[in-house]
Amino acid sequence: MRSRNRAIVQTVLSGSPAAAVARQFGVSKSRCYQLVHSVCSRLDPELYASLQTPGKRLVPIATLCEFAEAFLERLDVDDDSVTRDSPIHRLTKLSTITLHALTSVDIQTVGDLMNCNVDYLNKIPLLGKEGIRRIHESLRSIKVT
Repeated sequence: MRSRNRAIVQTVLSGSPAAAVARQFGVSKSRCYQLVHSVCSRLDPELYASLQTPGKRLVPIATLCEFAEAFLERLDVDDDSVTRDSPIHRLTKLSTITLHALTSVDIQTVGDLMNCNVDYLNKIPLLGKEGIRRIHESLRSIKVT
């Protein structure tokens, strides 16, 4: 994730009003909300899903701010702490579309991803060359324990 987007998410989750954050970073207020929701749902999908109220697609920002510590803790995780049993969502270099493509074929952990060969990855819809390149970068940058 780019450092600017990370800074926007951290600032909003720390309790700053989205309008002020939008002015500070030169983006729209809706873009701030979009970043917060996409980052939080990506970093900890289980926690994000548990915070959703029935009938609503998005979690209120105030609720996300209450659990900001849990989300920010995962935001600061570097690839050195990722193990074979870690969920693939911990690989910070992968885009959301790549993560969705991998989970759609039941690749849930880094170990599952490491066991895949390139031919299998090429057959996954929506992955593409860029997604496979980022997967290889991510796997090369982690220390397997």
